[in-house]
Amino acid sequence: MIVRLLLALLVCLSTGCASFNRPFGSLTGFSTPKDEAGVREALGLAAEDFTAGRTARALERALACRDATGLSSELKNDVEIRVEEYADRRIVELATQEQDPDELEDLIELNLPRQLAVRAGVAAAELLLADDEPFDAYEVLKKLDTKFPNHHERQRAGELLVDAGLELANDDWSFFGWFKTSDDGATVLEYLVVNYPSQKRCDEAYAKLAELYAADREWQLARERCEDLLLYHPESPLALEAEADVPHYRLRGLKSPEYDRRELLLARGELENWIERHADPSGTPGELERNVRIDYADCLTRLTRSDLSIAHFYTRIGERYGAVLHAERALEEARATDAAKLIAEASAAADRARALATENERE
Repeated sequence: MIVRLLLALLVCLSTGCASFNRPFGSLTGFSTPKDEAGVREALGLAAEDFTAGRTARALERALACRDATGLSSELKNDVEIRVEEYADRRIVELATQEQDPDELEDLIELNLPRQLAVRAGVAAAELLLADDEPFDAYEVLKKLDTKFPNHHERQRAGELLVDAGLELANDDWSFFGWFKTSDDGATVLEYLVVNYPSQKRCDEAYAKLAELYAADREWQLARERCEDLLLYHPESPLALEAEADVPHYRLRGLKSPEYDRRELLLARGELENWIERHADPSGTPGELERNVRIDYADCLTRLTRSDLSIAHFYTRIGERYGAVLHAERALEEARATDAAKLIAEASAAADRARALATENERE
């Protein structure tokens, strides 16, 4: 993003930033007519330009007439009719001839009727996306949403945002590890899921966001985006993997089994539900199921370690009830992992706890 801004600044400096001094892409500098006669003359010349196919020039003449003062209501109305007519044709020309999208973007600022301005903006975004400028396309669409909330082209705008966001998110370019293009992709996709929640491809956005956050080790954000996918798009073909990823990212985000038992129990329940609902009945698991079972074994191992740690503590201080409770639970969890070494360790801990209880009873 910063690199893009620096390049844009260099281009502006090299060209004298002429674009800063004009409100419309190809403005030729027509002056505002001084009176009604001047406006009528300008409109006549604009009509000749329009008939001759010089649509941009015709529009520029009509726009210059807008600033004239002292006009009758009828003449003001005529000026607006001409502006709209010429702008409509100009939008078609710029969009179909794949010309400079900046000219279409300029039309948004010309106080055109809402429908025309939105058409121009969406067409500009389409051209920018085709020109491999997905972030610029996003910025145009965001400008449209700000200026014209709930406009009539939101369905098409949502589709363009998905394409722009995914294109950026899948780009692995970075500047020595900084200013990653994929970060721009996350910005676009987050904007999409917040402002276009009913877009049918939001499930792709949630899945990609989870992937991006996981790559940055932002485990909670990754999990939350998977949960959003399941909540808003439960019938998505991506839901099965997202359901498996929720406990996976939950486990990845845990640092201390002693203090995160609640999260471990949540992960265990999620993994057991996944296995119960989706495990291959033939007993030949696919890659996704194998990964889920690996996470399940990891979760049970962590729960075992958590209980063993607590059982050891209670054994040391002679608290028989707590020692037996946690040692027995650790043994139950260890047996579910089928890990012989862990089972032996938990069994030894349970024996020590029972011995402590027996000693206390004798006393």
